[in-house]
Amino acid sequence: MKDASASYPTDSTTADSTTSSLSAVSIAKWSAVTCTSPTIDSPSGTADIEPPPDGGYGWVCVLSCFLINAFSWGVVSSYGVYLAYYLSHPLFPTATPTTYALLGGLNFGTATLSAPLLTILTRRYGPGRLILLGAFLQTLSLILASFATETWHLHLTQGVLLGLAVGCAYIPSVAILPQWFEARRSIAAGIAAAGSGLGGVVFSFATQPLIDRFSLAWSLRAIAVISGSMLLVAALLLRTRNAAIQPKQHGFAIRLLARYEVVLLLGWSFASLVGYIVLLFSLSDFAQAIGMSPHRAADITGLVNVGTALGRPFVGALSDRWGRVEVAGVVTAVCGVISEVIALKLRTRGTAHPYIGPQVLAGTAYLVAAGIMLELWRVHRRKAGRAAAGVDVEEG
Repeated sequence: MKDASASYPTDSTTADSTTSSLSAVSIAKWSAVTCTSPTIDSPSGTADIEPPPDGGYGWVCVLSCFLINAFSWGVVSSYGVYLAYYLSHPLFPTATPTTYALLGGLNFGTATLSAPLLTILTRRYGPGRLILLGAFLQTLSLILASFATETWHLHLTQGVLLGLAVGCAYIPSVAILPQWFEARRSIAAGIAAAGSGLGGVVFSFATQPLIDRFSLAWSLRAIAVISGSMLLVAALLLRTRNAAIQPKQHGFAIRLLARYEVVLLLGWSFASLVGYIVLLFSLSDFAQAIGMSPHRAADITGLVNVGTALGRPFVGALSDRWGRVEVAGVVTAVCGVISEVIALKLRTRGTAHPYIGPQVLAGTAYLVAAGIMLELWRVHRRKAGRAAAGVDVEEG
């Protein structure tokens, strides 16, 4: 992990020039919050600073964040294939569908619930060490899961430990790209976020053949080694500009919950992610329930991730052009309407393929959450807001 601040001198006030997709009144209100919310002032307090470079080594950081998303959230996104396998094979006699559903909730929930603690650890030890820890824990969790003989073994390994690993890899990377990008922030975030979709594609299409050719245990071990190795590469590529910006991230800025803008953002993130995750994890099993083969059911999950991989950079570009709040609102509304319309056809046609459409939109909607936060907070308060959003999702 290296620091590139020497090439681009700046300080923490760099991020005060956020885009103007919110109204002038809202921006003015958030400017006034700086005296009451946890803030981090620059050492010099000067405004004469160079803005983020909007390129350069920042694009390498985009690649690094892309890999982190692909090999952390991509692994989690393919859980629907494992869920379908667990439900169709009596591996654990005492297990129920709720038992396996809890497993998927644990890995995603632990990753988000750990955000406040990981933010503090990132401040103390740096992003690189946390990402390396995530690579180790992810490899360990999946290998241990391959030896599970009881459902609680899976809950601890493929659930809690894997979720903690994903959190260690992902949470420290959240604040990196805003240090490098301003005008191109959403497109950079879109490219990086597409990694989770592409990773989900790869692991969704690969998991079922691995299970069929080798076994469930060896599929977990293979994915453990591959994902852990790529997270190691991503950690080595990532650089921060922390030496110049000198941010002091707070784990959880409780005072922000008094702002109605924050409450609205958390409510939107809660609704968006609950709908997305529930369907992403259950779609493969649903496809088998209506008569599809395991391979075709796995393909459904893979195709959903194809859509998110292609759609996220596109939504990011639209957000830079038309505004993050506006694009988020339109995409969320369109997704909700299409979901209701297609759900009616789904009951009559007996096929899960039409539901890929709204899933594609659902996977892209939450992309702009980070950009919206930057409209509300300065960059040196981003992690506190992200931690709050993570806890909000877990509480759902």
